[in-house]
Amino acid sequence: MNSNKQPIDTIREEISRQGQVRNKTFNGTVDLRLLAKENEFISHPLVFINCTFSGIHASFLSFDAPVELRACSINELLLQSCNFARSFTLNHCNLSGIVKFDCCGFSERNEITGNIFSEHVNFFDCQFKGHTRIFENDFKKDSNLLSNAGQPYANQFLGSKEIRDNNGILE
Repeated sequence: MNSNKQPIDTIREEISRQGQVRNKTFNGTVDLRLLAKENEFISHPLVFINCTFSGIHASFLSFDAPVELRACSINELLLQSCNFARSFTLNHCNLSGIVKFDCCGFSERNEITGNIFSEHVNFFDCQFKGHTRIFENDFKKDSNLLSNAGQPYANQFLGSKEIRDNNGILE
């Protein structure tokens, strides 16, 4: 990658050229807000395959097209107050640091499968409205995905859910 090029510029170029980003390394945090229009919407698919990220941050965004992270290595993943209107996929990724899903809405199809989470995974006040599949993940520390059922700020599964074959504590 050209040392003068910002990570977000590479992402824009790859998505416009190929519709996805493959086999790239991003040093420093990638702030997905920089991809948004003035109205905080991202209307094109974001597909990352076999990429390495120091960090991915997104806050107060609405993703109106699928978001996919497949076979990626990610140190830090922070998603706050984001709405995933189409689908969210986190598949066969290695997440070595902090992972937070704070106040996120997941609509149509959601899949968190086959990942390795080295640190605590925080799900806080999330709503899973569509079909949600969370299976075959390895939570090395723990997660609060199923904690606080019936309490304020509990995660809500409003659509069908399939949560199975995960290693580690989910509540």
